[in-house]
Parts: sequence; structure tokens; C-alpha cells
Amino acid sequence: MAAHPLGSGSAGTSGWQPSHPYTNNQVVALIRGTVIALVLLGVLAAIVLL
Repeated sequence: MAAHPLGSGSAGTSGWQPSHPYTNNQVVALIRGTVIALVLLGVLAAIVLL
């Protein structure tokens, strides 16, 4: 594993567009994750309070 430094992933940065730090897929995934987290917190709160 030592032959592959962690910095090797920087070679793929050329595919990123500097004007858009987040792609559309990342935004959708972030919103989806937030909604799921809020739903789980609501269910947990309901279980604890009831």
C-alpha cells in the first residue's frame, strides 16, 4: 500500500469544474441524506417520547 500515496487521487481533479464546487449529484445526495437523517431523528424522538 505504501507504493500508492494518498495524493494519487489528485490526478482526477482535472475533471472538476472550478466554478461548481459541487456537482448536481452531490447536491441531490446531500439533500436526500439530510431528509433521511431528519426522518430517523423524528422516529427516534417519537419512540423516546411515547
